[in-house]
Amino acid sequence: MRFEVRPYQQEAIDAVVTAELRGIRRPFLALPTGTGKTVVFAHLIQQRGGRALVLVHRDELIWQAAEKLQVIAPEIELGIVKAARDEVNAACVLASVQTLSRETRLARLPRGVQTIIVDEAHHGVAKTYRRILAAVGSLDDDGPLTLGVSATPMRGDQVGLDAVFQEIVYRKSILEMILAGYLADLRGVQVGLQVDFRRLHTRAGDFMEGELEDLLLEADA
Repeated sequence: MRFEVRPYQQEAIDAVVTAELRGIRRPFLALPTGTGKTVVFAHLIQQRGGRALVLVHRDELIWQAAEKLQVIAPEIELGIVKAARDEVNAACVLASVQTLSRETRLARLPRGVQTIIVDEAHHGVAKTYRRILAAVGSLDDDGPLTLGVSATPMRGDQVGLDAVFQEIVYRKSILEMILAGYLADLRGVQVGLQVDFRRLHTRAGDFMEGELEDLLLEADA
């Protein structure tokens, strides 16, 4: 399996490089789901060299990033920080935010990281993320390049992402990607369920994922 860089992915990488030359240390890429954000930051990590840190909030994103990096940059040593795994000395560390944000774990992370990737970066202004970013110097004016990538550069609670990121340096919409032939056209499907959403609690303006999943699985059971 190979992951060739598509034209817009190369444009995104070039936009990050150009922004850094302008002094932007915390850029943001907004690309729709399915357009290969992981491929973009994997190539960027390979291109920049040095030590890298990838922050994710779900386990499957760790394995997704590891898979892409192993194919794109097999020469880079990968380490996982999640649960019992604590491979903090690898050249590229892929870390669960929930694990790394603990003080004991964060204290063991070596400093001197050149590239930091915040996957699903609309979560990046949360306290757990900011604790990590502050510890590795990302929030300093001369800190490491800290790239946020997300399909949704906004939050349900209306907290601005500019608390962490400086500028959206490249973005593509779903419509642009459909018209360019990179995404399938939209098709709506209506499914009727007997369900009471009033049972759900919210966090940061969104339904809590676990509760929502359980409620939908129980619907019409």
